[in-house]
This record gives sequence, C-alpha cells and structure tokens, in this order.
Amino acid sequence: MLLFMWFVKNAQELNQKYDYIIIDLPPAWNLLSKNGVAVADKIISPMEPSRFGYESHTKVLQSVGTLQDEVVDPVSGKSYITAKVFFLGNRIKHNTNSSHEFLSALKHIDNVIGVIPEKELVNASMLAKEGILEYATQNDKLHEQEPFLKLLSDVFSEIQKQGND
Repeated sequence: MLLFMWFVKNAQELNQKYDYIIIDLPPAWNLLSKNGVAVADKIISPMEPSRFGYESHTKVLQSVGTLQDEVVDPVSGKSYITAKVFFLGNRIKHNTNSSHEFLSALKHIDNVIGVIPEKELVNASMLAKEGILEYATQNDKLHEQEPFLKLLSDVFSEIQKQGND
C-alpha cells in the first residue's frame, strides 16, 4: 500500500502537474503489479494472438478481483481497488490464421477497447528509443504511416473515454 499512500498524499500536486500518469507494469502478478493496480483508475491489459494472450484475459480478471476482495477498508468494507479493467488486442497480424481467430475471439470478450496491428514502425521506434510519432517524422514515414497513427489516436481516445461515463 506504500505506492497507494504516496499517491493519496501527493494527489493534489499530481493533479495540478499531470493530466495522465501511465504506469507500465510487467506481466507478472507481483508486489509491483499489485501496487500499480491499487493506484490505477484504469487498467489496460494487452492481449496478443497466442496461447498466453488468451490466458491473460482470465488471469487479469481473477487477479484484480482477488485483490479487490483482499484490500478493503476495515471500517467501511469498501475495496481500495477501484480500477476498471480493459483489454487491448495487440500485435495483430493481417495475414495469419491465429490473428484472424484471435480477432473473432475478442468479439466475445467484454471491455475490449481496441486492436493494434503488428507494425514495424513500433519495433523500429523502440530500437531507436524514440516515440512512434517522433520516429515517423524524423524518418520521413509520417504520410505513409498516417492510417496507423490515426488508429493509435482513436484507441487512445477510447481509453480516455472509457470509465469516464
């Protein structure tokens, strides 16, 4: 609960300085992940077209649900864990059966907020240690990657909108 208490103590200052705080957590369900969930408003869990991608959906829901049941205010009985869980299809290839099957399966999962295709632009920008937009601009790929960048913008708009209703 240390991270949670730090965020509560510094909430006013953080709200003045930042519109969003994104905490990128490892896929392991450990103390760091639990602390991240404790301070989150939204949890965005990526799912990939693999056996582990399918399994991650259930594991995330079970893990967050268990933590909600465990981390409870003793006086009110309310959980400190209030984050809404959303899923994001990630690294979807346009030409594989596994990706097509995965996309079909995503239609039956609640709280899927978008799908991001596999793109070399993402890999290249990470290797260059630059943001995607920065990399595309510097490498004269902005026009060529415009549909992908628009898709990313739409996904982030959906993330922003979800949970605010």
